[in-house]
Amino acid sequence: MQPVALVDNSFQAGSDDCEAIALRNGCISPHFSFRTIGLRLRGIFGRGGTEVAVARATELKNRDKLSPSTIQRMVSYFARHEADKKGRNFGSEENPSAGYIAWLLWGGDEGRSWALELKQKIGNAPD
Repeated sequence: MQPVALVDNSFQAGSDDCEAIALRNGCISPHFSFRTIGLRLRGIFGRGGTEVAVARATELKNRDKLSPSTIQRMVSYFARHEADKKGRNFGSEENPSAGYIAWLLWGGDEGRSWALELKQKIGNAPD
């Protein structure tokens, strides 16, 4: 993998013909509501996710620029918490598990796919 350099709000590999990689979650559907559902459920049930997860949901909702280290933390979160999907009440909005709420705050399945794809493109680029 070629070194990657920060170019405005994107990363671009060393050669002129490489595509720039946006670090905003604009690639995620505008109808991507997992983050707002997670925030709503956390407010109603008072559980699920840490303050970091709430901050991540807010960044995703606002389409803030995310650093490469934040993308890596997202990838790491999803890898560690994949097993939560097997837990009781994961997927329920009537009585959601804390793990389900946290998963949504981090971007849900769509956020996981987006972060994994972006991580492959940026590699270990510095912030």
